[in-house]
Amino acid sequence: MKCPNCGKGLNPSGASRYTKCANCRSKVAVFEVVSEVTSIQSGDGTASATSAKLIQRMELANLDFEGENYAEASRCYSALIVEEPTLWEAYLNRAVCEFWLGREDFSHMKGVEALLKKAALLSGDDSRVQRVREDLAFNVAAIGAAKEALGDKIRQSILCFELSRNMAQDMAEREDVIEAYTSRLLGDMAERIGRGLGNFKKNYDPPQAELDTLESLGRLGGAPAGEALALLIPVALQKYARLRKSEFRQIAEEARSRLQSEFPSVSERKFVIPLIGAAKVV
Repeated sequence: MKCPNCGKGLNPSGASRYTKCANCRSKVAVFEVVSEVTSIQSGDGTASATSAKLIQRMELANLDFEGENYAEASRCYSALIVEEPTLWEAYLNRAVCEFWLGREDFSHMKGVEALLKKAALLSGDDSRVQRVREDLAFNVAAIGAAKEALGDKIRQSILCFELSRNMAQDMAEREDVIEAYTSRLLGDMAERIGRGLGNFKKNYDPPQAELDTLESLGRLGGAPAGEALALLIPVALQKYARLRKSEFRQIAEEARSRLQSEFPSVSERKFVIPLIGAAKVV
C-alpha cells in the first residue's frame, strides 16, 4: 500500500486502522481488500460451479489489488461485474482501485462514489462498505491536510475537506486532521494580519487572496472558532472607511477577544482602537 499523499510505500503494523507515512508523516487509513464473497453463495454458504469460478476470479483480482496493480485489478473487477451484476464485493474493491488510480483534480471521485453507492445498495448496507467509505474520506482529508498552506494549495486543501465531508459524516479522526490544518493556517494568517495592522495602521489592506481564503474557510464550517475571528478582522478593516467609529470598535473588539482566546501565541498583541486615529497593535 502506498501513501495517497506522497506515493511512498507504507508499512502498516498489526490490526490498526491507521498508519503514518515515514516520508511525509501523513496519517493514512489502511485499506484491506474485501476477500470474503458472500453475495453469490447460497444460504448454507455453498456455491454453484459457476459461482465457484467467479469467486476464484475474484481471488485472482484480489491478488492484483494486494500487489498494488490497481489498473489490472480494476479491469478484472469490471469484468466480474459485467458477468455477475450483483457481486457487490467487486464494486467495492473496484472503488478503492479507482481511488488509487485517480487524478489530482479529484474528478475521478464521482465514479468512486457511484461504485460505493451500488455496493451499498446490493449489499444491504453491509458494514464493510461503510468502512471503506470512511477510509476513503479520511485519506482524501489527509491529502488536503498534507498540502502546503500557501496560495492555490490552500484552495485545493479546502476542496479535499469538502469532498471528504460529503463522502462521510461524523468522523472524529478526520475532523482532528482538518482542525489541525485550519488551526495552523488561521494562526499564520492572524500573525500576518497583526503585523499588517501594526505596520500600516489604517492604510492596511488585506490581500484579496487572504480574504478569499477566509471566506472559503467560513463556508467550510466545523473548523476552529478562530475562523470567525480571522474573518472579522479583515472584513472590519476592509469596511473601515464606510463604518462609523463605534461600529468599527465593536467589530474589532469582538475580533480581539477571539484572537486572544483562539491563538495564545498572538495573545500578547493587543488590538487598540483609539477614539482618534487608526486601529493598531501594541
